[in-house]
Amino acid sequence: MDDPTTISKKKMNIFSLPGELRNRIYQHLVLRDAPINVVELKWTKDRTGYLPALIPQPALAQTCKTLRQEVLSLYCAENRFQVGVTSGGHQLCMTEVSESLERWASWLGQAAKHLRQVTISANCEIMGPKNAAYWLRDFWEIIEFSIRMDGTDGLQYHLRGDPSFNDLCTCELDRWVADTSPTLMEVVLQASILWFNTTDLKECEVCNRPCLREPAKVNDHIYIS
Repeated sequence: MDDPTTISKKKMNIFSLPGELRNRIYQHLVLRDAPINVVELKWTKDRTGYLPALIPQPALAQTCKTLRQEVLSLYCAENRFQVGVTSGGHQLCMTEVSESLERWASWLGQAAKHLRQVTISANCEIMGPKNAAYWLRDFWEIIEFSIRMDGTDGLQYHLRGDPSFNDLCTCELDRWVADTSPTLMEVVLQASILWFNTTDLKECEVCNRPCLREPAKVNDHIYIS
């Protein structure tokens, strides 16, 4: 006859623990004090250069489907994430950022709905309209979009250019959010479509702030060097 202690040990696994205790284990393993850089640089197959790649998934999330759901929901909800700066400190360009965001959304799957705070930045140059004031016909090196989900106020976000500008126009995204009631990740992907595939600048007729537009939508513009 088996020893009762042995039988008890055979039946024990992480799902035998209370949910509160499991969460404490997950927190210890996957939470970080500093923002997590989602992208890192990896050698190409021919080792002639580097390409942006997503960081590995938490090891605990790769064991089984149930554990993955629990771990990734906490991982997304309680960490801050940064897309655009790699783990080695390299700043990505607009195209690299857009592609990384799409892969990251697929990587997270349903867990993305638990995201609470994301900052996106891209290296870019801006074109300004010919007849704009001198301060508006300028360029900056970095465009940054930050967004967080506040339990009281809902989605809070802003777009800024560094170093020439502070807040930029978000009117088009504001209208889309009001009509769609999206998740944080859905807003991130929409922002990528609106702003991380363009290098054109004009002044918004609604809020009078500098406004990014796709090249096809802007006439009479010039490159600023």
